[in-house]
Amino acid sequence: MNIGVPITKAFSRLPWSVLYGISTFMYWVAFRFIGYRKQVVFDNLTRSFPDKSTREIKVISNDFFRFLADMFMESIKAITMSDQDWQNGFKTSNVDLPNSYFDKGQSIITVLGHYGNWEYLVTAYSRDTKHTVLGIYKPLSNPDFEKLLARYRTRYGMILVPLFDAYDIIKEYTDKGDKVAIMLIGDQTPAANRGYWMDFLNQDTPVFRGAEKLAKDYNFPVLFASLDQTSRGQYSMSFETVFENPRDTEDGEITEFHTKKLEKQIQTKPHLWLWSHKRWKHKRPTDTPDRFISKRFPGQ
Repeated sequence: MNIGVPITKAFSRLPWSVLYGISTFMYWVAFRFIGYRKQVVFDNLTRSFPDKSTREIKVISNDFFRFLADMFMESIKAITMSDQDWQNGFKTSNVDLPNSYFDKGQSIITVLGHYGNWEYLVTAYSRDTKHTVLGIYKPLSNPDFEKLLARYRTRYGMILVPLFDAYDIIKEYTDKGDKVAIMLIGDQTPAANRGYWMDFLNQDTPVFRGAEKLAKDYNFPVLFASLDQTSRGQYSMSFETVFENPRDTEDGEITEFHTKKLEKQIQTKPHLWLWSHKRWKHKRPTDTPDRFISKRFPGQ
């Protein structure tokens, strides 16, 4: 076993006060002293918010790094976190909305972004919804850590669905008549020639079209999951239906709409988004039309 696994488990059992103390130490060492991805974050924020001053950008950057350190420790704590901590730390304000589709015999697609502690969101969703939750994800290269993370992601019954097997596994569940809630994170970075290009945070951006493709293939209603941090370590989740009948939409409409929903959320509390990711590393190919539609599932 990778030596990092038992160490991570041991850290997970520390009390919150100690973990948040470590988080503060991490912030000062990794982000203030070493400067982990400091320039990437600054450049991403500057391009995304051209009307903000350098001082304002630095404030958001510092707030982001503090939050990133907290989220890292919260994710470690989640490995052994009690049900009571889950109940206290993560609330769902309107789970009746996704559950209403289950009661009507409908499966749904739920889209979210790398905003707030999304790891908590994908775990708690299966706690609160009546659906069988299928979480589409890209497996880690390290099998020991993959197994460790799966331990808390699946604690309330979520089924982890590897990206490249998604269509086969989804078909397997729907063919059985299961009412599923398919969860996708919609703000990852596709290859330049496979994304849907649109304006996102004032930049020309390729976006995965997997949620839209699945929605149209199955005509499942599309929901957007919003996440908010109410205080340190405390989060709330809510849902909104964005499309009832996906097959009635135009090409790109679903992708643009849920991406713009995320953009609005980011603009409200920008420090809660994953700015350290190199989101804009690709340039639009010269032969790509304004509305390029990928024929393949994201990542393939």
